[in-house]
This record gives sequence, structure tokens and C-alpha cells, in this order.
Amino acid sequence: MFDDIVKSGSAAAIKRRSMSVIASFAAHAIVIGSVLYISYWVTLHPKPEPVKVTFFAPPPPPPPPAGGGNKPKTPKKVEIKPKKTATFVQPKEIPKEQPKEQEKEEVEGGVEGGVVGGVVGGVVGGVVGGVLGGKLDYERVSRAPKRLSGEDRPSIPPSLLSALRGSKGVILVKIKVNTQGEVDAVEIVRSTLPLLDDVVKRHIKSFWKFEPPLNAGRPTRVEFLQPFSFIL
Repeated sequence: MFDDIVKSGSAAAIKRRSMSVIASFAAHAIVIGSVLYISYWVTLHPKPEPVKVTFFAPPPPPPPPAGGGNKPKTPKKVEIKPKKTATFVQPKEIPKEQPKEQEKEEVEGGVEGGVVGGVVGGVVGGVVGGVLGGKLDYERVSRAPKRLSGEDRPSIPPSLLSALRGSKGVILVKIKVNTQGEVDAVEIVRSTLPLLDDVVKRHIKSFWKFEPPLNAGRPTRVEFLQPFSFIL
């Protein structure tokens, strides 16, 4: 029985010792594994080096120039002079400007309204080279100057139109045009409708105007024949 007790005690002790050894090995393995893991982690994540910041002091200011340095300038005083106000004095009497007498060149035998170079005894509106008491000369042309204004045919009053209804005829007139293109005179040369003679003459004198006629580049007076045909 004692032997059984000794054997059972020895077995328990051996079992506890085995468990202690296993626990010790396990603890050492955990410690060694932790050290190896920490070493491996440090190798993968090195510690960053600290950044060094260096501060430099600003350079000292340059020394002042010889002679006492810059002295502040004293501003000049500006004197403001009062403006003088102009005084207007109204004159007692305003002098009137007397018109200058126009010098007139008087020619012995001349007339009022005459022109320089005129002939003694001539008339106002005459032409150089004309004859006293003579008639104006008109150059007869076969073609009338270009007309600038006026209708081709006159308008016939209703009273004459009713009286001449169904009539037909021709009125031939002579037209005299001056150097300005204006109609000087209208003469009836032949007419088969005498009731319309005055109508035609008034129409031409009132409304017709021509280009100034020229002969070799010089203004000239012309006359020409102009027919008017009527079918009423």
C-alpha cells in the first residue's frame, strides 16, 4: 500500500513537472516570437529623421553716411495771394460809329446802275457791242436746247376743251431763248386752232426753261421753231 502511495505521488509530481516544462517552453516561444516580430516591424518602418530648421539673423543696417546723415527737409511756405476782382465801369456815353462814305467812281455821262466798261448813252441791261436802239440778235438753230423744266403740252381749260371737242390742228411757234436758258419771247408762226394760241404761249413762258445755249463754248441767244399738235 505504501508503494502504491509512493508510485501515485511520483506520477503526480512527474506530471506537474512536465506541465511546468511545457509552459516554460511556451512562454519562451512567445517571448522570442514577439522579439522577432518587433524587430521585423522596425525594419519595415524606420523612424523618420527629424528636420533641422536653421534661422539666420538679418544683416545689420548700413552705417549712416558721413556728414551727419540725411536731415528732414523743411517744407516751404506757400503764400496764397488774393485774386483781384476786375471792376467794370460803364461809360457815360457810347460813341456811335459813323458809316464810312463809299467812294463812288463817277464817269462823265454814266447812269445809275451802269457797269464798268459801258458805253456813254447805253441802257441798263444792254450788252457789250450792242447798238443803241437796236434789236437783240438770236441765232436760228434747227434743234432746241435741252429743256430742264415744263411739260410737253399745256393743260387746256375745261371751257375751251368743251368748245373745241372733236377738233384737231397744229400750232407752230417760234421760241427765243437768252444766254441764261430763259424764254425771252414766244411768237405764233402758224395756227389752225387760234383759241389755243394764248394757252400755248403762257405755258411756254411760265414753265419752260432750257440749258444755257452755247456756240463754240460761248453763251449765245438762240431761236427755234416748235410745233404743237392737238386732237381734241
